[in-house]
Amino acid sequence: MLNFAAFLIESGATTAVSGHANEHFATSFINDYVSSMNNHMSNGHTQEEAHNKALEEMNSRSYNHEDWKDHPGLKKAHEIFDHEEMSKIHDDSKITTNAIISHLKDKYDMMVTRGHHMGIEGPEGAEKLTGKPTEADMIVEGMGKRGEPKTAQAFTEYLGASLKYSKSAGNSLKIFSPSITTMASLIDKHESDMGMRTNRSLSDELEEIKNDGISEQRKSLAEHHDILQDYFSKKDAEKQAKSKRKINPSYTPEYDSNGNVIGAQMSQAAVSHIRDSKIPELRAAYDSMSSKNLEMKTRLAEAFHNRISNILNYEHPDPEKSKQIKESLFRSVTNLFVDKLPTFLVSTTRGKGASVYDMTGYMDNILKTTGVPGTSRQKGTSTFKVGDFSLSLDSRPTTGGTSGESNPLSGPINVNASTAKIKQLAQKQEKQPLKPNETYHSSHGGKMWSQE
Repeated sequence: MLNFAAFLIESGATTAVSGHANEHFATSFINDYVSSMNNHMSNGHTQEEAHNKALEEMNSRSYNHEDWKDHPGLKKAHEIFDHEEMSKIHDDSKITTNAIISHLKDKYDMMVTRGHHMGIEGPEGAEKLTGKPTEADMIVEGMGKRGEPKTAQAFTEYLGASLKYSKSAGNSLKIFSPSITTMASLIDKHESDMGMRTNRSLSDELEEIKNDGISEQRKSLAEHHDILQDYFSKKDAEKQAKSKRKINPSYTPEYDSNGNVIGAQMSQAAVSHIRDSKIPELRAAYDSMSSKNLEMKTRLAEAFHNRISNILNYEHPDPEKSKQIKESLFRSVTNLFVDKLPTFLVSTTRGKGASVYDMTGYMDNILKTTGVPGTSRQKGTSTFKVGDFSLSLDSRPTTGGTSGESNPLSGPINVNASTAKIKQLAQKQEKQPLKPNETYHSSHGGKMWSQE
């Protein structure tokens, strides 16, 4: 029997937990840094001296379990990870924090004054705080300057920070991960805005593909009926009766009018069971489902690609409106909107350090240099591209059911950006303060750092 921690590790859920721990550690480090810096300035140190001393103190800290045992945001991490793993996340989070502080200081002449973790409050709380919508994991509050050098006044600035934490480096970053249903609704809206006449919406087309896909996955289990029936009715029933996990796997064969097995329905717990099984015959049943699931995802990806491509290639009678709709579609697909809070992404990899990517600036540069890009797709795959952004569908094998996880369209469609492309455009950008925007700037109250 697996305990809770072992179950999470086996299922891969630790990625999310370690990511949340990174967010909470980093937020705490930022606020400790601010407190330390203010103390040093109160003792007569210059802003730069206080900054360096505060960073030195933060970086010298070692992980102490007692220091964090009552932190509400780290409770789950404490249940799952041992002291050694928590210590590694703790130290990686110091690297994350250094990257955030340095990015704001070097690029925007902005000194951090507070970090806000938005886990509980979410987008609603973030918009209430900043005046702009954002899905950022953290809101970084800092001090900037406005006006001419001699008359510059201090203003509170807000920037969003999306934190990505992993144990291995990759060549792309996931920047948006809506459900397939949500993404389809975005496409349908822009198709309607463009005034395009279609026989049915993308949402309806995907629903039909989904139903076909589930039907084919059920049918694929017919040839594996004997092993599945034997396993779930005898061996697993006894095992689960003693288990406290209560995952309740179930297998229900389907018959034709002559009593022949033509397919089956399985609970998602049962699907996971055969996926992880070391019994070759059970794994073969999962592979049959997986093959049909890939065919379904390929059709879904093709439908998405065709609709987006059609919109981007369509010419509205009003050229200006056409341009606006196409840019809106591109921004919707990537979730990088002009009216959202400026956001940067911090990617921290264990043993590799942290990199900061200015996603708002990246999008602005694309539109400035190339305009709205086109689409591309390699035939027979469940991925496609809009410009340099890669979109992949993540629907797991299923025979359907009533739960959300049984609906392939509730799975995510992951939007990834190339780190190489982001760095390439970033090299063309120069250090510049944020432009004034009274919708999210406010005069700073409380302790204020000197503006030299």
